[in-house]
Amino acid sequence: MLWIEVIDPMERMRISVSDINHLIETHHGSLMLDPQHSIKSLFEFPDDAFYCAQHIVTCLDRDLVHPRMVLLSDDIDQKEVEKFCRSAADYCNTISISCCKRGIYTSSKTFALLLNEGLTGNYLERHVQVFSLEDEHFLLQVVSCIKDNYSLAGFNVNELASDVLMSRSQLYKKTRKITGRTPGHLIREIRLYRALQLLDTSQEQIAQIAFETGFNSPSYFAKVFEKRFHLLPSDYIGLSHH
Repeated sequence: MLWIEVIDPMERMRISVSDINHLIETHHGSLMLDPQHSIKSLFEFPDDAFYCAQHIVTCLDRDLVHPRMVLLSDDIDQKEVEKFCRSAADYCNTISISCCKRGIYTSSKTFALLLNEGLTGNYLERHVQVFSLEDEHFLLQVVSCIKDNYSLAGFNVNELASDVLMSRSQLYKKTRKITGRTPGHLIREIRLYRALQLLDTSQEQIAQIAFETGFNSPSYFAKVFEKRFHLLPSDYIGLSHH
């Protein structure tokens, strides 16, 4: 599976889904889903997904869009495709929302498959960030914990560290090393990502969404939302419902 994540609403406006779909089909893939924040596609061979991801990076860079893409693979038969897509979507969402740098990310298993397809390790390492099984487990644990608690205004880095059985300094070092984000930044990013989803799909007031996603005040929520997405929540609603 190739997952293309573009969270920034201003960047999403510059994307042509039909152009992306054409690239996916050119590399023998099929578009699976096109929600507002991400595009998912399925490929039979991992090297097709990799070259497609590279092609998309080149095209989107030209449009000033800086996506995060995740490659994930598994051995499945036709009856298991839907189940794989659901679990893969959860995994890819975790990776893409955790990592701040643009580019291509992949699991260690998919990296090994790419090597088996004849791509050299040095070439792949220049273009792909690979997560070890330990890193994957750590990210899944941390993000799952944050998603379970982000609505609580009192949930912070200390609470997160306690829940994952690490000291605050250990959590900081490991999170920063793997994702490029601090734990506090990661908590805020997940809250903002959820707020963006609610602004897209719910009819609730902005103040209510702010409180539901763990922000103490609507004014602070508006401030960090604007800093992250370059527009106010009220302006975003106008764009998304246009």
